[in-house]
Amino acid sequence: MGHPTDQHAPAVLAAWLVLQLLGALPPAIARAAAPEFSMPDLNSIVPAESARTLLKTFGVLMNYRAYAGASPRGIAGFDLGFEATLVHLPTGFMDALSGGSGGGASDGSALGALPSVKLQLSKGLGPAADLGIAGLAYKGTYIWGAGIKFTLFEPPEGPSWALRASYSETRLATSSLGLPGIPIPTDGVESGEAFLDVNTRTISAQLVASKGFSFAEPYIGIGADWVTGQLEVPITIAVLGESQKQTLVSDAYHAYQLQAFTGVAFRILPVGVRIAMEGSYSNAGMHTLGTVVGFAF
Repeated sequence: MGHPTDQHAPAVLAAWLVLQLLGALPPAIARAAAPEFSMPDLNSIVPAESARTLLKTFGVLMNYRAYAGASPRGIAGFDLGFEATLVHLPTGFMDALSGGSGGGASDGSALGALPSVKLQLSKGLGPAADLGIAGLAYKGTYIWGAGIKFTLFEPPEGPSWALRASYSETRLATSSLGLPGIPIPTDGVESGEAFLDVNTRTISAQLVASKGFSFAEPYIGIGADWVTGQLEVPITIAVLGESQKQTLVSDAYHAYQLQAFTGVAFRILPVGVRIAMEGSYSNAGMHTLGTVVGFAF
């Protein structure tokens, strides 16, 4: 006759197996019940035409602007100022900002214009060249640009002529600025949100003519801007209480615009103050009005 413990061993083993199976059952059921989920397509969040409009608008909005005429500053010239520019929004910008959902005014009238602000520094490089830089940065968002100007003619009488070229980069990270995201619905229920991170690069070329006086330099010019950019769309989706994250990247888009501009720059030398005002007309509808206020050394 066997020991009592030996007689109960099969029952104990069976009970242990049942407990193990019961402990493993809920995760197995959860895995079986979990729906197969795939991240939404980028075009369903931001259609291609909306992406192109956004990138072109921000590429022009944050572009480097010299707010200066054709005359050189000279080797000792040095300016430091604060720039503020308003850019008129093109047709379709509000729809593009809402992800092409049609929730905004298609003519851009809801906002009308967007501002851009930068710190600006300009330095004379010699008798016929100037270099300028401008920028601003905050929480993963940055704007920076640089331009160089070569004075071609500076006759004693008549206007001076100059060529100016510039390069600008912008990264607008809405995901780090606390701005609301674009809701992502799943079967009619909001299951997550997407943000728009805008990356642009802008190259500009301008021909400028101006006439300098002792206190002011009015100027006119024509130019062209070439914008290249991509959208990054960080997405967060909640599935069965768990967050899934992924960043979608758009194709690179290209755009350009032509513009004509005019302005006047004042130098109040006794107190070292420089004030410039400029307006421009764009064939893409992104007209600008801006100013620089600072000091001339």
